[in-house]
Amino acid sequence: MPATKEIQSLDESSRDAKGESDGKLLARLINWFEAAIEHDSDWQNEAYEDFKFKAGGTGQWSSEEIKRLESENRTHYTFNLCKPLVGLIMGVNAQNRVTMDPQPVEKQDQFLCDVLNEAARFVDERTSADTEEDEAFEDSTTCGRGFLQIDIEADPRRPTEIRIVESALNVQNVHMDPLGTRDDLGDHRYIFHEKWYSKEDFKVRYPKYAKEVESLLRTGTIAATRPHSENPSDIFEAANWSDTEDYEREISTTFYDRAKELIRVIRCEYWKAFERYYYINPQTDQPEEFDPKHLQEVQMFYQAVYNEEFQFTKVWDKKVKWCHFVGHRIILNGDNPIPYRGFSIVPVFAYKDKSDGVTHYGVIRDVKDPQREVNRRWNQTLHLLMHQEQGLAAEVDAFLNKKQAEKTWNDPTKITWLRKGALAQGKIKEKPGVIVSNGLMMLEERGQDIMKKISGINPDLLGDDRGRQEPGVVIRLRQQQGMTLLEKLFKNFHTSRKEMYKRKLAIIMQYMPDPQLMRILGSTDTYEIQDGIIINKKTGHQAELRDVRNLEYNTSVQEAKGNMSKQMFELNIFMEMMKTGMPVDPKAVIEKLNLSATEKANWIEYVEGKEQQSSMVGQLEQQIQQMELQIKSMKIQTNAEIDKQRLAQEAQRDQTESQLRLADIGRKAEKDDKDFVAKISDLNRKDQELLIELAERMAAENPQRLDDLLPGRIAK
Repeated sequence: MPATKEIQSLDESSRDAKGESDGKLLARLINWFEAAIEHDSDWQNEAYEDFKFKAGGTGQWSSEEIKRLESENRTHYTFNLCKPLVGLIMGVNAQNRVTMDPQPVEKQDQFLCDVLNEAARFVDERTSADTEEDEAFEDSTTCGRGFLQIDIEADPRRPTEIRIVESALNVQNVHMDPLGTRDDLGDHRYIFHEKWYSKEDFKVRYPKYAKEVESLLRTGTIAATRPHSENPSDIFEAANWSDTEDYEREISTTFYDRAKELIRVIRCEYWKAFERYYYINPQTDQPEEFDPKHLQEVQMFYQAVYNEEFQFTKVWDKKVKWCHFVGHRIILNGDNPIPYRGFSIVPVFAYKDKSDGVTHYGVIRDVKDPQREVNRRWNQTLHLLMHQEQGLAAEVDAFLNKKQAEKTWNDPTKITWLRKGALAQGKIKEKPGVIVSNGLMMLEERGQDIMKKISGINPDLLGDDRGRQEPGVVIRLRQQQGMTLLEKLFKNFHTSRKEMYKRKLAIIMQYMPDPQLMRILGSTDTYEIQDGIIINKKTGHQAELRDVRNLEYNTSVQEAKGNMSKQMFELNIFMEMMKTGMPVDPKAVIEKLNLSATEKANWIEYVEGKEQQSSMVGQLEQQIQQMELQIKSMKIQTNAEIDKQRLAQEAQRDQTESQLRLADIGRKAEKDDKDFVAKISDLNRKDQELLIELAERMAAENPQRLDDLLPGRIAK
C-alpha cells in the first residue's frame, strides 16, 4: 500500500541530494534550534506568566509581593477575572461554530465533494478534532499563540490502513524561525517541536529503534526541569560542534530521563531547495515532469519514439523535509509525508506586535495590570476593614499583666484586668478608627470595567438584559456589534482551521486506501458501496472511488448546523412570528430548541400525534358538516315537494271552483236569456225592431259585444 510504504520509508536515516552527512545536518539543526530558543525566550517567559494569570491563585502575585504580604501577616487573596474572559470567548466560539466544506470547481462534482467531506468528518470524530482545535484556540486567546499539528502513520491494528492524527501542541514546546514574520509561516525557514515520549510510544513511533530504547535511556541521567528563562547553552553542550565529528558524542543529558523512562525527541521541519526536470511532450505540446534518476531511460525512449534529440529544462523549487533527532542521533530524515505544500504544524495566532520585530500576544497580556490592581485594592480594603477598630493607646502601668491584656483585649468572652483606678484616671484610650475611603472601592470597580474594555468583552457580547423586552433580531445585531473588537481573533482561528482541513483532505485523497474509504462511507446511512461504486441512497448519485482522488475543489467556511447563536436567533424570529399570528411549523421551532436529540424526537412525536388527532377531529367535523348539509338539502327537497303538492292541490281546487262558478254563470246566463226572450216577446213590434237595429249597429262596431249582450238566437 503506497501510504504505508511512504511512512515506513521515513524511518530510514539517509543523506540528502547533496550528500550532506548526518553530522553536518545535525549540527545545522542544532544551530537553528539554539537561535530559535534564544530569540523566543522573552516571549516564552511572558507566555508562562499569561497562563499563570489565567489559572489564578498565586500566579497573579510576584514573589516579592507575596513575601511582603506574609511579613505583614496578610493573606494574598486572588480575585481571578482573567479566566472568565477567556471562558467567555471560548463560549462565544462554541456557540458560533463554523464548518469547512469543499466546493466543487465543476458543478457536477458536488457529489464527490460530499463524499470527501463525509470521510473528513469521520476522521474528525475519531481524532476529537474539535477538542484539539478548541485547545489551540484557548492557547492563542491566552498568550497569542496556539499550534495544531496533523500527522500520518500506519494503523497498528489495521496495517493496511492509515491513521490521521490531529493534535494541539504545547506552545512552550514549539520554536519558530526568528526571521519569519508571516502568520501562515510561509516565510519561515524551519519550525521545531520538542516532545517527550514514553518507551512504549517511542517504539510505536520509531519502530526501527525499538530495540535501542533501553540503551538510549542508560546513556542519560535524570533530566532537569528546564526553567523558562534558560540559556540555550544549558540545553546543548555543542558550542564548538564540528562537522567532522558526525555526532560522535551526546549533545545533552536532558534528552533522556531514566527515572520516568522518557525520551525527548526534537522534531524539525524545514524547507530545502531542489531541482525539477521537465520536457516538452510532442504529442500534447505541454511540459511534463520526470524523475532525474531515470534520465537515461527517458532519453532513450524519447529518441526511439520521436526520433528527436531529447531536451529538458531544470527549474528550482523547494519542499519540506522532516528530521527527528534525539540526543546525539538522527532517528528520522526524509521528505514531508503530508501531501501538502507546507509544514504539518499550523499556527493559530491572536494579535501581532510589530514594535520590536514580530511577536504575538493574546487577551490576557493587556488585562494583567488591571487584574493586579483589582487584587491589590481588594486586599488593601479588606485589611483596613479588619483592623479599623483594633487600635489602643495605654499607659505602661494601666494593666496588671501586659501580655494578658494583649491576648484578651479584643476577645469579648474574656476579662482584661486593669490596675485600680486606671479607667477613672483615663490611662486607656482607643485610637481613632481607620476610615476606609470610598476611593479604594471605586478604583477596584474601575479596574474591572477597564478589563472589559481592554479585552473587548462588553455587555453587547454578553447579551445582557437592558431592562426591556427586545426582539431577537435586535439582540443578535448587538451581539454581532459586540464581536467586532474580537473579529481578528476569530478570523485567524477560522483561517487556521481551514489550513488544517486542506491538509486533511489532501491526505485522504492521496494516501487513504480504497478499502478504508469504503469502510468509512459504508458505516453511514447515506452511502452504499457496490463494486467500487459509491451510491447515494437518498439522491441516487453514483461515482467511482478513483474520481475522488482527482477532484478539484475550493474550501468554504460556513456556519455549522449546531451553531447555537444562529439557532437562538432563528428561534426568536419564530416566536415573534407566532406572537403576531403568522403560521409557524411547530417542528421547525422544536429543532431550534436547546434540547437533546431524544427530547426533540419525543416532542416531535407528541406534536405529530396532536396534529394527527387534530386532523381526525377536523375530518370528523367536516363529515358532520356534510351530513348537516345533506339533511338541510333533504329538508329543502321535502319542503319543495310538499309545496308542489300543495300548489297542485290548490290549483286543482281553484280549477274546480272555476268550473263550478262557470257552470253557475252558465245557468244564470241561460236563465237570463230566457228572461230576456220573455221580456222581448212582451214588447210590441216597433220596439223589437228598434232593439234589433240597435243590436246590429253595435254588432257592426263590436261583434263580440253583441254576443255578450244578446243571445245568439235572439240576434238572429
